[in-house]
Amino acid sequence: MFKSLPYDTLSDFAPISTVGFFELVMVVNSDSKIGSVDELIALARANPNKLNIGTINIGSTQNLAAELFKSMSGIDAQVVRSGRPQR
Repeated sequence: MFKSLPYDTLSDFAPISTVGFFELVMVVNSDSKIGSVDELIALARANPNKLNIGTINIGSTQNLAAELFKSMSGIDAQVVRSGRPQR
């Protein structure tokens, strides 16, 4: 999230406990010809902003993972929140 920090996130911290586990899954329509993550990325790159990525609440682990996936794969996709509307 930050390009530069005043500390090294890998060497300046030591894990002391697991906070939680979150399951993440990628699915496509069974009729699609996509058989791997590489094929999904290639399709998304060939069709900018046509792929929707569904997540739960904004800022959630799943939502941040979707944004990280977009960033690391270099795709232009829309992250959409699913579930009940918040009040």
